[in-house]
Amino acid sequence: MKSTRTLVILFPVVLVLGLFTWWLWPKSHTLSCSPYHFGHYRGFGIPGAEDSILGKRYYRITFAYEDTYMETEYKGLGYNNFRRFYPDGTLAEEGQCMVKLYDSPLQPVPDESDLLWSKCYRPDGTLCSEVKNGTGTQMYWTPEGVKIWELELANFKRVHHTMWYPNGQLLEAQPYTD
Repeated sequence: MKSTRTLVILFPVVLVLGLFTWWLWPKSHTLSCSPYHFGHYRGFGIPGAEDSILGKRYYRITFAYEDTYMETEYKGLGYNNFRRFYPDGTLAEEGQCMVKLYDSPLQPVPDESDLLWSKCYRPDGTLCSEVKNGTGTQMYWTPEGVKIWELELANFKRVHHTMWYPNGQLLEAQPYTD
């Protein structure tokens, strides 16, 4: 009799703890904007229920493509802290980028070129460029120290974008008119 009563009391407790652990345990999935963006969340993963206690609670968004790895500390829509790394783990860039909703089901996705502020570093760790209040230059380098990307921003808008091949030859130069 006593063991049955204990079982009746313990079963709901174990069930609630199990569901809570399942909700709290970190999970991740590919975001629909690209196969390289991953949303890391807590919740049961119910699409479209991001604001409910049962839905996805994003806490980090990562972007991994070839040699680039970027992580965004997701606190909500708007500007969020982010860091980008070289393949060896050295910090390549840090700052705050805009996170917007993308597609359906609604998914937060960082826009790495809509910056509140940013500091870009060469592979040797020296500061190479800065963006302050949406104005400045964003630069990316290969791990060997060759500049491959430069984006000029003014008042949160793209002004000019230049890309180079890893051998240093010009790939594309594009002014933005709008």
